[in-house]
Amino acid sequence: MLSYGLVLKKSKKEGKYIFTWDASTGADGYYVYIKNPEESSYTPYETVADTKVSINPPAAFGTYRVRVAAYKESSEETLISPFSTSLKITVE
Repeated sequence: MLSYGLVLKKSKKEGKYIFTWDASTGADGYYVYIKNPEESSYTPYETVADTKVSINPPAAFGTYRVRVAAYKESSEETLISPFSTSLKITVE
């Protein structure tokens, strides 16, 4: 069973946005999603095994949103936790 309530934290280092979160019990990894300003839904950005992802600032101006979900592989299916709350990247 995956733990719920992933809490996303954001920092910036050397021009990159760093997103971190606490490990989810039983997770095999994490799906990272990003939402572009012009889009109405999130799209997959990266799949990571660690509790950290670095994102270069997007090239286009606007406010982007990032969120994560934990996943667990089994022989029958992939279990996915609810998404974390989202955090913003604003490019001006």
